Amino acid sequence: MKKIKKTALIIENGLFQSLAHKLSESFEKVIYWRPWVGSFAHPNDLFIGTGYDNIERIENYEEYFDADNVVWVFPDIYYASLQEWLRGQGKPVFGAGNGEEIELLRGECKELMKDVGLPVQPWETIKGMKALRGFIQKHPGWHVKVSTVRGLTESFHAIDYDLVKPKLDSIEHELGGRAEVQEFICEEGIPDSIESGYDGYFCNGFPKVAQFGIECKDKCYLAAIIPYQKVPDPVRNVNDKLTPTLKRYGYAGFFSTEVRMKGNKGYCIDFTCRSASPAGECMQELFLNLGDIVEGVANGKLIEPVIEDRFAAQVILTSSFADENWLPIEIPGKIRPFVKLYHSCKVGDQEFIVPGDQEMCELGSVVATGQSMDEAIKKVTDYVSQIKAFGLKAYTDELQCAKKDLMKSLNQ
Repeated sequence: MKKIKKTALIIENGLFQSLAHKLSESFEKVIYWRPWVGSFAHPNDLFIGTGYDNIERIENYEEYFDADNVVWVFPDIYYASLQEWLRGQGKPVFGAGNGEEIELLRGECKELMKDVGLPVQPWETIKGMKALRGFIQKHPGWHVKVSTVRGLTESFHAIDYDLVKPKLDSIEHELGGRAEVQEFICEEGIPDSIESGYDGYFCNGFPKVAQFGIECKDKCYLAAIIPYQKVPDPVRNVNDKLTPTLKRYGYAGFFSTEVRMKGNKGYCIDFTCRSASPAGECMQELFLNLGDIVEGVANGKLIEPVIEDRFAAQVILTSSFADENWLPIEIPGKIRPFVKLYHSCKVGDQEFIVPGDQEMCELGSVVATGQSMDEAIKKVTDYVSQIKAFGLKAYTDELQCAKKDLMKSLNQ
């Protein structure tokens, strides 16, 4: 493969180091940066991404502002102002820019969906923990989300007040003095629906082929490559209705949706204005020209993906020991490109998962592609069996459930 005679500079927050490794196959040089500065900067944050021959971990990206032939790549959110400034300087930028608001500002996004004619389930903005507790007691089964601060809590299903009370107690304790001013978005559930979604990218439009997948939350993901026009109407309708808004933002990066399909309606419950995980890792293997896509989109050109295999299977790896401890991990060299680790480093010949500022039992995931769902599932199951780490868990069996839902979605 002929390499792009440019440097890719990846700026991310800890989940997408695998993209840097993948782009090293396409770009002459790859530079990698993630946050590390604080009043008490920790060496772990500087170690992440070090020790690899194919990427260079740097401490400061500002020194590259005046560099030529640098493509700025943002697979994560929270860097909108930097992206917009770089674009203002004429720099090629791959990222959501201010379009990240669609993911982060949940209340405003609900209004946006309503304005463009998308179906929206009943929802309310609740301010303060006391009000939230009262709301859940009166509305069991609703879902609770927060805007902007993704680190406070993942979205959760408040199936019953007594069952979620420990979760609410934990959130209130973490909020401290902010407990009664924090805003929450509460959404009514959508029973008897199938969760699916679009995974791909946007640049003045969507490509002619799409990655369409099913996720089993925190366990696995199964994807199919299909023509964009074959994406189920409820999912494609979300993209089509939002296209004018994405164009106004100058959006040029990864874009994913989580859509609850019920009949001929698609209720978008979440937008991902970054590389999704899982899902984004499958794109790394399914889209054979990913480097050309990134370089083209960064310069405002929609590049169509080159596809060989039609399906991809992804299994998430976890170890509770990795929450707070350095975790050695052994991966055979022949399958290493298909193992997408999060916050890892290499010391000599030994790879480690490095604990960061956010406790996480997820280490990353394993991806395999194939001409059929069964081929991809078989390959990824074999890959997982070859990886060794203390307390390692992987839910390969759940792929059969994902297969069932994916087949049902594609046949709608």
